[in-house]
Amino acid sequence: MQILIEDFAGAELWRANPNRLTVLEDAQNDPRLNESEQATFAELDIASVLFMPLTQGGRWIGLVSMSWRNLYSLSEDEKSLLQA
Repeated sequence: MQILIEDFAGAELWRANPNRLTVLEDAQNDPRLNESEQATFAELDIASVLFMPLTQGGRWIGLVSMSWRNLYSLSEDEKSLLQA
C-alpha cells in the first residue's frame, strides 16, 4: 500500500520545509492551515500535531506524525530532542 503525503491535512505546511520539525500547537485554529485542514483536525478530535521528518544519510525516508486530543505545547527540550 502506498500512502501519499498529499493525503494528509497539514502536508503543504511541512512540505514547505520538509527537513525540519513542524509543530501545530492548535491545529484546529492554526492560520497556516486552510479551513478544510482545520476542519479535518476538528473532525478527528486532534488539537495539537507535529510532523517530524526521518532522514538517513541526508535523504528523506519517511515522516512521523504525533497528535494530541488536548492542546499541547512542546518544551524547548522536547523540540531539541526531536530535531536531533
